[in-house]
Amino acid sequence: MPCPYYDMLLAASERELLEAEAMQEAVDSLESLQKDLFEAKTKAGALDETLTKVRAGGEIPSTGTGVARLLGIAPQKDREERIHQMEAELAQKKEEVSVLRDFYAAARSVLVAREIDKFLRTKVADQQKTKQSFAGLSKKTAEALATSWGASGHSPSSFSALVSGTSQEWD
Repeated sequence: MPCPYYDMLLAASERELLEAEAMQEAVDSLESLQKDLFEAKTKAGALDETLTKVRAGGEIPSTGTGVARLLGIAPQKDREERIHQMEAELAQKKEEVSVLRDFYAAARSVLVAREIDKFLRTKVADQQKTKQSFAGLSKKTAEALATSWGASGHSPSSFSALVSGTSQEWD
């Protein structure tokens, strides 16, 4: 005989799956943000290192406009202008790192301090509610079977032992 409350259990399982997937998406988003922060720090560090070498007299890295300069399409930039441009790029990249660091810290705090705790409390409450519902439905089914058993000429008291212990089995 199939479980008459299968729909309730299925709905609880589906809700559980959706909530777990939503939490996984939140964790994945935080992980992606952490990756972006790492990449921005790496780029800022490389740019800072290159700028330090250029200031010390090293060669300025190519901007990819060499062919355009040869053809006269792009103007030749002097060393100081290029250094100034690199400094501006570095300042922009450092600002990006700072914003990403602050955003990551805030997102992490919200996820860890609030959302995970809320998620776990909700899971416990949902499990208790499902368990109580299941126990209640089991008891009603057992009572219905006892009544049916009694209507067929058997003693309902022989079946009542099953009814009295049903709700406690699920706690």
